[in-house]
Amino acid sequence: MIRKWARALQWLQKNGYKMTAYKNKIKYDLISEAIEGEIESGDKALVKINDNNILIAVADGLGHGQEAALAAKMALQSLSENADKPLIEMVELCNASLVSTRGVVLSVAKIDAFGIHYLSVGNIASACWKKNETGTKKIEVFLSKSGIVGENLPILEPRHIMCSPGDILMFASDGIDPAFIDEKIAGNDTANIAKNIFAKYKKSTDDVLLLVAQLL
Repeated sequence: MIRKWARALQWLQKNGYKMTAYKNKIKYDLISEAIEGEIESGDKALVKINDNNILIAVADGLGHGQEAALAAKMALQSLSENADKPLIEMVELCNASLVSTRGVVLSVAKIDAFGIHYLSVGNIASACWKKNETGTKKIEVFLSKSGIVGENLPILEPRHIMCSPGDILMFASDGIDPAFIDEKIAGNDTANIAKNIFAKYKKSTDDVLLLVAQLL
């Protein structure tokens, strides 16, 4: 079923289906900090706005320091270079590019006219806060499979959720306590949301990265 969906989307794009132009369709804020004693964080993020979609990815290189940072950078470079491919192929190519590195845990999402398509491997916590009929925000947590991209890739199963303007997405490395997912999000200021979540849920025992985005 998943592959049929991907083929249908490819057919629509190839045969001239008019997709939404995604320039200026998202705003986001990012906070990242290396663990004490390290110069560079091994947690990295990518936001890439393409003609037909928005690509968001967070990669956490195993361990800390320069080797972890290199693995995360290589992962995001591979995803960026293959952003026009289906999610499964993107992550498989990313996996192949990391075989000589420590590997990473990863969460990657593509946002287009059909919603949010995502894949998560390992302990990147990701979720979407969606407005419901009462105006409050309902949380949809991104499901993740255990594994390591570059070393122990699980069977990949892309997932899909619907999205609307105003929805808020958050991606956090394991340097953020995953309890943040239960937080009630108020307002639309992504910088303020990121600042508050970071201050409340940041751990001191790991590199930390938090990305907060809102669809416009």
